[in-house]
Amino acid sequence: MGTKKTTDMNIEKELRCDAEEEIAEVTIDEKLDSILMKIQLMEKSILRKSEAHGESETNRKQFVMKHVFENVDEFEKKILL
Repeated sequence: MGTKKTTDMNIEKELRCDAEEEIAEVTIDEKLDSILMKIQLMEKSILRKSEAHGESETNRKQFVMKHVFENVDEFEKKILL
Protein backbone atom coordinates (compact mmCIF):
# COMPACT_ATOMS: atom_id res chain seq x y z
CA MET A 1 0.00 0.00 0.00
CA GLY A 2 2.80 2.42 0.86
CA THR A 3 4.30 2.07 -2.62
CA LYS A 4 1.01 2.87 -4.36
CA LYS A 5 0.55 5.96 -2.18
CA THR A 6 4.12 7.08 -2.93
CA THR A 7 3.57 6.48 -6.65
CA ASP A 8 0.30 8.45 -6.58
CA MET A 9 2.02 11.30 -4.75
CA ASN A 10 4.85 11.32 -7.31
CA ILE A 11 2.38 11.37 -10.20
CA GLU A 12 0.43 14.19 -8.55
CA LYS A 13 3.65 16.12 -8.01
CA GLU A 14 4.67 15.65 -11.66
CA LEU A 15 1.25 16.78 -12.87
CA ARG A 16 1.42 19.87 -10.66
CA CYS A 17 4.92 20.71 -11.98
CA ASP A 18 3.74 20.20 -15.57
CA ALA A 19 0.77 22.50 -14.98
CA GLU A 20 3.01 25.18 -13.43
CA GLU A 21 5.37 24.97 -16.43
CA GLU A 22 2.45 25.32 -18.85
CA ILE A 23 1.15 28.36 -16.96
CA ALA A 24 4.62 29.92 -17.06
CA GLU A 25 4.90 29.26 -20.81
CA VAL A 26 1.47 30.78 -21.48
CA THR A 27 2.37 33.84 -19.39
CA ILE A 28 5.61 34.33 -21.32
CA ASP A 29 3.82 33.81 -24.63
CA GLU A 30 1.19 36.38 -23.64
CA LYS A 31 3.89 38.88 -22.67
CA LEU A 32 5.76 38.29 -25.93
CA ASP A 33 2.55 38.71 -27.93
CA SER A 34 1.79 41.94 -26.09
CA ILE A 35 5.30 43.28 -26.67
CA LEU A 36 5.20 42.31 -30.35
CA MET A 37 1.88 44.09 -30.73
CA LYS A 38 3.33 47.22 -29.07
CA ILE A 39 6.36 47.10 -31.38
CA GLN A 40 4.10 46.79 -34.42
CA LEU A 41 1.92 49.70 -33.27
CA MET A 42 5.03 51.78 -32.58
CA GLU A 43 6.38 50.90 -36.03
CA LYS A 44 3.13 51.93 -37.74
CA SER A 45 3.01 55.19 -35.80
CA ILE A 46 6.62 56.05 -36.60
CA LEU A 47 6.17 55.18 -40.26
CA ARG A 48 3.07 57.38 -40.53
CA LYS A 49 4.78 60.31 -38.83
CA SER A 50 7.97 60.03 -40.86
CA GLU A 51 6.01 59.62 -44.08
CA ALA A 52 4.11 62.80 -43.25
CA HIS A 53 7.49 64.55 -42.98
CA GLY A 54 8.50 63.32 -46.44
CA GLU A 55 11.15 60.81 -45.35
CA SER A 56 12.18 58.11 -47.82
CA GLU A 57 11.04 54.56 -47.14
CA THR A 58 14.61 53.45 -46.37
CA ASN A 59 15.09 56.24 -43.84
CA ARG A 60 11.73 55.44 -42.24
CA LYS A 61 12.58 51.76 -41.82
CA GLN A 62 16.02 52.57 -40.41
CA PHE A 63 14.46 54.99 -37.93
CA VAL A 64 11.93 52.36 -36.82
CA MET A 65 14.66 49.76 -36.26
CA LYS A 66 16.76 52.27 -34.34
CA HIS A 67 13.81 53.19 -32.13
CA VAL A 68 12.90 49.54 -31.47
CA PHE A 69 16.49 48.65 -30.59
CA GLU A 70 16.69 51.63 -28.24
CA ASN A 71 13.72 50.17 -26.35
CA VAL A 72 14.91 46.56 -26.20
CA ASP A 73 15.85 46.86 -22.52
CA GLU A 74 12.34 48.04 -21.68
CA PHE A 75 10.84 45.10 -23.57
CA GLU A 76 13.19 42.62 -21.85
CA LYS A 77 12.19 43.94 -18.43
CA LYS A 78 8.52 43.43 -19.28
CA ILE A 79 9.22 39.83 -20.30
CA LEU A 80 11.10 39.10 -17.09
CA LEU A 81 8.47 40.63 -14.79
